[in-house]
Amino acid sequence: MPQRGVWLLVLSIATLSCKGGCDFVDAVAGRAGAQAVDCGHVQLNANATAVNACVQRSFDDGKPFYAIYERMGLDSHVASGISRSTDGTVTILSYDGDPGGGGGDGQPVIDAQVCEGA
Repeated sequence: MPQRGVWLLVLSIATLSCKGGCDFVDAVAGRAGAQAVDCGHVQLNANATAVNACVQRSFDDGKPFYAIYERMGLDSHVASGISRSTDGTVTILSYDGDPGGGGGDGQPVIDAQVCEGA
């Protein structure tokens, strides 16, 4: 198997319970770093073409970036984010405002999955 283009996935799943509330945008942007390209925030049912193009372009160029995608939750606020840091670490983050089913943003949790490039 060729080394080039092969990703060694080191999956690290972390869950952050946010007692005083979570700022999901800060969590995603913080993983990317201060010099990261803000590719945008896609609202629920909105067209993601421009944000996706920015993510792809930044990834191809090896630049740090981040993007947020609102998702349809059953009974709470749900969103996903992707970031790439300057060292090439890609993190997929998931936000659930209340995984227990209470609704809204009452007990927010952020999960992160980290992938490191080979």
